[in-house]
Amino acid sequence: MELPKHYEHKMRDNIAASALNINLKEFSPYYFEVGMELAQHLDDADLQNTVRIAFCGDRYRSLMINALSSSEEDSADLAKELTARESNLYLAGVNTAREIEDWRRQRSALLRRSSVLGRRTRASIDSIGGSSKRPAHGI
Repeated sequence: MELPKHYEHKMRDNIAASALNINLKEFSPYYFEVGMELAQHLDDADLQNTVRIAFCGDRYRSLMINALSSSEEDSADLAKELTARESNLYLAGVNTAREIEDWRRQRSALLRRSSVLGRRTRASIDSIGGSSKRPAHGI
């Protein structure tokens, strides 16, 4: 089976040099997913490693920095070059940054206790840490 040109050795070398400057969406909006599937199907550890480096390296760091600090004008330009997975991560980062900013400015709803914490009563606290009564020591 012959690999598409954007997964061959020349492209792997370019990605190893700097994946940040390559528009991977131009080759496929699902570049990472297809690359990992091909690597598994062909049992190609080098391709798998290259795709992992392309996603987890400088591209990921730049994506998160832009998502957490960019304006809406910057978003449109950046989105043109993102793969589907990167676009989803970017939008999640932008939404998170917006929620944090709202919280900081006190525009968010009242803070609520997480349902994970559950409801604590005095009885349940005593059972965790032991009773608040101290045992009597006889002499």
